[in-house]
Amino acid sequence: NFLMRVALIAAEPKETAHLSERCVKLLDKALAIWPNAVLKFQYFEKVIEKSDNHAANLYTGLDIINTLLDRNMLKSLAPNHSAVNQLLSTCLPCDNPKVMDALCRMVSKYLEVPKPEENKESIAQFMGWLKALIAKGLKNVAEPQTGRVERASIHNAERILLALAAKRPEMVDEYAQQLVKVVHKFSREHCQQTASRGRQTADAAQDTEGQECTTRVLVMGMQLLAPRLNVLGEHRKTFLLSISILVDRSVHIERSSDSQVLSEVATMVGEWVADPNSGLKIQEKTNFVHKMMTFEHGRNSGPYTIFLQMVYDLISNPNPPEPELVLKVQRACMIGLRCRD
Repeated sequence: NFLMRVALIAAEPKETAHLSERCVKLLDKALAIWPNAVLKFQYFEKVIEKSDNHAANLYTGLDIINTLLDRNMLKSLAPNHSAVNQLLSTCLPCDNPKVMDALCRMVSKYLEVPKPEENKESIAQFMGWLKALIAKGLKNVAEPQTGRVERASIHNAERILLALAAKRPEMVDEYAQQLVKVVHKFSREHCQQTASRGRQTADAAQDTEGQECTTRVLVMGMQLLAPRLNVLGEHRKTFLLSISILVDRSVHIERSSDSQVLSEVATMVGEWVADPNSGLKIQEKTNFVHKMMTFEHGRNSGPYTIFLQMVYDLISNPNPPEPELVLKVQRACMIGLRCRD
């Protein structure tokens, strides 16, 4: 309890940050010796409650919880679960990458708890809090103007879903409608930002932080939805339209150093084209391939290289799962002959 308290006290001032880290390490060693120690979280909860703008405190709090989970001490956390809930709520609008990495580690550790049947109630309670947190974060997509806090909340909700996706894919399905809205909104914003950035002079002030956040939110939304195309239902059309808009409008305006979105699109469409069970019809696959031929004229060779590899893999397969598709993409194959590589 003393080590937890000192770790939180020393976390904020830069000159004592090393002491905070040392306290957490000592806590880990102490728990190895006294695994049945009774832990009190009153001070922990009080500090976290007032840590909205104090990333160091949030990170230390997450580090403490992760240390307890590493020591299989979920039962010790159970009586103090309100402290964990407080920690989750305070982290949602935080835009510190280090804090979010620690939070996602905590989510993963809860999913990997040994003997989950013995901790069924605690895990169910934690998952319920996560669902409420994700819903609260994604709700911000409906706001007409998304400021820094709203963007951070959407971003962090997606980060949590990515941490859950491998073992709890059904949770992604629960938020499919909101995620489609996120991709639709941020794909338009991305195109607008890249277009305006192209018109700016070299010395003009640029909101690079906001643009980077838009890119991350958009890419994570696509990563979450791409494998779930078969279960999107009525929202499938909107999602595919958003991807189509990105291909149509972004290729000529993205800077050579900023092709992350188009590279993600190229990779995603490549996986859809290669998989006969992806949920994409042959005509839809053909349309995407033909649209992506414009990558040849893009400022960055990355997306074009991914596109050419996709076409090559499709054409060179001696036993293609969809022969009709191979016949329809012959034009795309021919432009590869112009490639210097």
